[in-house]
Amino acid sequence: MIRIQPFFPPWSRILVGLTFFLAAVLTACSMQSTPPDIEQAAKSMKRMLAPSNLSRSAFYVAYPNGGPSKYITYLFSPMGTAEWPLSEDNLEGLSGADLRAGGITPLPKGVAIVAHQPQAGKGKQLVLSADDTRGVVVARGYLSGNEEPVLTEEWELKKVEPAPGVKAMYRSNLDMGIGIK
Repeated sequence: MIRIQPFFPPWSRILVGLTFFLAAVLTACSMQSTPPDIEQAAKSMKRMLAPSNLSRSAFYVAYPNGGPSKYITYLFSPMGTAEWPLSEDNLEGLSGADLRAGGITPLPKGVAIVAHQPQAGKGKQLVLSADDTRGVVVARGYLSGNEEPVLTEEWELKKVEPAPGVKAMYRSNLDMGIGIK
């Protein structure tokens, strides 16, 4: 039996390999990468959901059985915004070493934190919404309000007990007129 071998010149294998490599590079370059400031905003807001931070928040005092939707409501209330991380705009007197030692990731300048839906005209933004069925807060980062997200993350909202003193702080804030609505 005679076997007929197809003839492929040696350079054709190189050409096929280069074609696949070029296609992979072009695909990777066409994908939008997440800007560092949007990643920083997400990291900063995600830290708020760490159990140690949630226990110092008045969220579970205001909403003892609250889920992600109630968390978003609380987060954008006057009392909730008072718990937000420091912003790069307000770091006077703090060094990078101080921030690292305190485990602080400041909110970056130029990235708006928005509830529920992206807002046209806000530029870069991190939109926080809720998925109560899965018990998660959903974060989506946008370069502008009318584009597709460049970042999507989901963070579990864990149930924690408020730390000692949080109930008294909550009542004091209410007495001073700092509410949750």
